[in-house]
Amino acid sequence: MKDKRHSFASVKEPQKDKITGDVIVEKHVCRNPKCQKPFIIYWFDLRMHIDRM
Repeated sequence: MKDKRHSFASVKEPQKDKITGDVIVEKHVCRNPKCQKPFIIYWFDLRMHIDRM
């Protein structure tokens, strides 16, 4: 958990209509010496939906 307001993480950028607030972007590089590929972790707050019937 990045902080209390950004408690969900994903390697895919979240859709704007599925989140509340902003997104924190963390850039990383794979630690595996044979890989070394860059990747991004997106931290966000997931919007809660209540289905009404």
